[in-house]
Amino acid sequence: MVQIIIMTKQCRCCENEYVKSEQNKENYKGKNKQLNQRKTKKEHQKQKIDTVFLTAFVYNELIKQERKP
Repeated sequence: MVQIIIMTKQCRCCENEYVKSEQNKENYKGKNKQLNQRKTKKEHQKQKIDTVFLTAFVYNELIKQERKP
């Protein structure tokens, strides 16, 4: 009877460890997803800034060409 109690305690411990490891896996996946979203968001912001600068540069060049006699 004592052995059965020990077995159930071991099983509960194993079960708890399994649940913890699964939670850790989910947390890791969530963190990776958040990091990827941040990276893509930063990339999109950089692309927007680059586009604005390029547009302004082209516009300035057109104005310079129009001013030339």
